[in-house]
Amino acid sequence: MRAGTRSVAAIAVAAAAAIGLGLAAPAHAQPSASAAATLQFDRGRALMKEKKYAEACAAFEQSQKLDPQIGTLYNLASCWGQLGKIASAWNAYREVGQRDTNADRKKEANKRARELEKRLTKLVLKTPAAPPAGLVVTMNGVDVTALLGTDSPVDPAEYKLKATAPGFATWETTAKIADEGKTITIAIELQKPGPKPDPVRTPVKPPVTPPVADPPKPKPDPVAVAGPTGDPDDVDRPAEPPRSRRKTYAVIVGAGGLAALATGLVFGNLARSKWAEAKELCGDDRICDSPATLERGNQLADTAERRARLSTVLVAGGAVLVGAGVVLWLTAPSGGTRTSTALHLAPQAGPGHAGVTLGGRF
Repeated sequence: MRAGTRSVAAIAVAAAAAIGLGLAAPAHAQPSASAAATLQFDRGRALMKEKKYAEACAAFEQSQKLDPQIGTLYNLASCWGQLGKIASAWNAYREVGQRDTNADRKKEANKRARELEKRLTKLVLKTPAAPPAGLVVTMNGVDVTALLGTDSPVDPAEYKLKATAPGFATWETTAKIADEGKTITIAIELQKPGPKPDPVRTPVKPPVTPPVADPPKPKPDPVAVAGPTGDPDDVDRPAEPPRSRRKTYAVIVGAGGLAALATGLVFGNLARSKWAEAKELCGDDRICDSPATLERGNQLADTAERRARLSTVLVAGGAVLVGAGVVLWLTAPSGGTRTSTALHLAPQAGPGHAGVTLGGRF
């Protein structure tokens, strides 16, 4: 049974009186708003015990809409508190504390309101120092212009804010409020609308005329290339022999030989350097004082021998190439005489030797 409503017995007495007076309702009449509100209230109380707070709050809200009662508002405040709607619960408890005639419930409502006040989340909407005339601010479609600049308790939720004023562009934003016990400030920044862009004019394109195809050009008669041209000098002129490239090969071979000679001399110097280190380490007789010194001396000697052999091969090969280049240069035909020349270089290597073989047809 809802607090602040008539009892079931009182409703039955009233119904009996109505029947006795011949004022009974038709058989298919809808239940009264008070009875429907009572059913929703009882349903909300049962759902609260099952901790189904969202459904319980919906039932209490429907009951309060059908038949507003202080007792229903008190239970609705308790349900809102369980759902985390601190601002709604705090506001409902305050109303119960101000209007309730039940002293004990009024005292409890004021106590709970004071407890929830510490957890309130507040939203402050600020405008410029001189807000424009005709400013209207809405929050989720509700006009909140009167609340500008004040601390307004709000429930944790997502709020869509919109501000309009004559001569200014519309300002919109979305505020997501989740934390308790904080004050959130949002500045409303109105701006003058920018100049309207000029309308885009699309130029009218002239009709496209398909190009006229050119008539096919006649193919030229094939030119026969054969025989003498009628010039008596061309009749008995022999074919020009190919030019000789022997001097070009001479330069290439000679340059390669000089490069090989230079590289061989470098490796020769490196070999002498390693021999000098080995002698300094173990003496001219290569008798070392310790096994470690002996091993190091052998390593230096082996390196010197390898570099010496490589130097010898490079110097010998370079000398051969230089000589071949000189021979090619001296035997090259003079003037514009052309001959057929074929030249090739073939490297050779074996277990104890290395070299380059020059061959060809001159």
